[in-house]
Amino acid sequence: PKHYPQDIINFANTRGSSKIMYAGYFPMGLSLDKIFAEMDSVPFKDEVWPKFLGENAKKLLKL
Repeated sequence: PKHYPQDIINFANTRGSSKIMYAGYFPMGLSLDKIFAEMDSVPFKDEVWPKFLGENAKKLLKL
């Protein structure tokens, strides 16, 4: 997650905030420590983070 394409950042920070969710590389490739240490560098708006990290997945999965 160190780098997301600018188009993804723009989409998430505008009309796409309810259409994105986190999907990681763990356990293949990146450790959870590395993934979450690098999350701070992703320039999502504050209101996008809860949706990206769980709210959208809960809606999709009806949890």
